[in-house]
Amino acid sequence: MPGTMDKLLTQLGVEQEQRSFAALSGKLADGLALPAPQGLFPRYVDPEAAA
Repeated sequence: MPGTMDKLLTQLGVEQEQRSFAALSGKLADGLALPAPQGLFPRYVDPEAAA
């Protein structure tokens, strides 16, 4: 999960130095340009349906 949270914070545009409990403000910066979203977890594929 720590790696996944790193990916999530990157997608939200949170800089490395702002990733601490002390830096929590509850809101993202206004006008922040976000990168294209990417999946955080691998897609589940039902093994029986894939066969």
